[in-house]
Amino acid sequence: MVGYPIQPGFIWTCSQLRVFSCEIGVSSTPGKFTCYIFQDSSAFSFTICLPSGWTVLLFSGVITLISEKLFLDHKNFWPAFKIHFAIGLSCFCIASFIITKNTRARELS
Repeated sequence: MVGYPIQPGFIWTCSQLRVFSCEIGVSSTPGKFTCYIFQDSSAFSFTICLPSGWTVLLFSGVITLISEKLFLDHKNFWPAFKIHFAIGLSCFCIASFIITKNTRARELS
């Protein structure tokens, strides 16, 4: 392939992910360049980028992890998996409903 220093693959993807993560981290911290560029703008918060109701999504993820530790049994996998899957699916549905409701309410106002 022309234009790539190495063949794009898993290692190249991991390297690019590390570079992009560092760029986002550096640009999000207040420094001389960032303060100079954004000196006339209002404060920016990353919580604006998150969907409304993101705390419910985070809470449902924690509940799913707890149900994995409590119910999932490797010797009796399928019956335990059904319980764990039902808990995870119900948490996801509740979180999706709340995020959709809050997003529509935000768009209308």
